[in-house]
Amino acid sequence: MIYNGELFILDAVRVTDHRFYSRALATLHSMHRAIIASPEKLPDIEFTFNIADKVDPSHITWAFARRAEDVNTWLMPDFGFWSWPEPHVGGYQEVRQKMVELEQTLDSFKHKEAKLVWRGNVKTAPRLRGDLLAAASNKPWSDVQPLHWPNPENLLPMEEHCRYMFIAHTEGG
Repeated sequence: MIYNGELFILDAVRVTDHRFYSRALATLHSMHRAIIASPEKLPDIEFTFNIADKVDPSHITWAFARRAEDVNTWLMPDFGFWSWPEPHVGGYQEVRQKMVELEQTLDSFKHKEAKLVWRGNVKTAPRLRGDLLAAASNKPWSDVQPLHWPNPENLLPMEEHCRYMFIAHTEGG
């Protein structure tokens, strides 16, 4: 709830789940920053927001993603703008700075690795992402791998994606 220009938490669900704790914290930090940075006093409002990848479209809520037909879901900025520690992604400004620094070490595009790179959770979009993994499996032009959250060995920091010529983007959520 926003009341008298302050953010209050009335109830919290699923924030003790290790997969969602940092999302909740980052979202609350972003909201707080927006509230205190607003040049005008915000109206009092009680609201819910959902930090899961998919939301129940029958409830009115703020979320990170929605389908066109989900008229009860209102979009809010992604938690990743604040930080996302699990895959070792820092804050948005930090990641951008690291990308600039890495790009400056590369002479030109032709010095990048001539491979397609992708990391992600296959469960988020199993058919699409599964097809990508199957098509790229054991190909010399591929560095396409699923993320295994408990095993961070194949995590690739965001700035390291800049070392590659080709970056795959798959829809999620």
